[in-house]
Amino acid sequence: MNGLLEVATVLEGDGHWTIGYEIDALACGRVIEAYDICTPGTPAVSDSAVGFKVDPFALVGAQKFGTRCEPSDAADALTRALADSTEKLVANNFWNGDVTDWVGNPGDMYLTSPSIFTVSAGSDTLASIAAALIAASDNHPEIDPILHLGVGAALSIPNWETFEALGIEYSISLGYPSDGIAVTGPVLVRLGSIETLERHDERNNRNFVSATRLAAVEFDPCLAVVVS
Repeated sequence: MNGLLEVATVLEGDGHWTIGYEIDALACGRVIEAYDICTPGTPAVSDSAVGFKVDPFALVGAQKFGTRCEPSDAADALTRALADSTEKLVANNFWNGDVTDWVGNPGDMYLTSPSIFTVSAGSDTLASIAAALIAASDNHPEIDPILHLGVGAALSIPNWETFEALGIEYSISLGYPSDGIAVTGPVLVRLGSIETLERHDERNNRNFVSATRLAAVEFDPCLAVVVS
């Protein structure tokens, strides 16, 4: 499956981004239009805020074992499981924004943010995809679109050969809503290292293993369109 991490630019490694940061989206307020050559116009540009907040979020896995029954590779197995879960968890947060910052305010780097432009669903999946692509292009004709599809939406496309002939880059993820359809510009995903911790609970003679990874998603909300 062509998931989010296959179409996004992925940067691995810890750094200053783990405390959160703001970006200025260049597409905000930008207007590109066509005019008659003899009467060139000047697009009306409005004053609008362009800052958007990127909030990192934590991916956490945990497991308990009876001390006498714990496998020798428990920490390694949990680390692998968290790594394998990363695409779905990041895709889910990219769409739904299930995390908030330290004082409880949601960030902007998710597709259900109020900042995202929405269009109504069409008569079928292809009509909805067309509506989203057209709206994205109408808002910003310079966009090189990435199409994001939930599994249900992808499976309802009747002819994939015809669809793929369009040459549109797309992502299908189990982390998206099943019927989800959205269009964005480039997406950047930051992934931190996986840190594993092992503890022994003497109260019940259990060993506790946990793994944590920080992640963040960055894209231009002004280029995005979601089918609602």
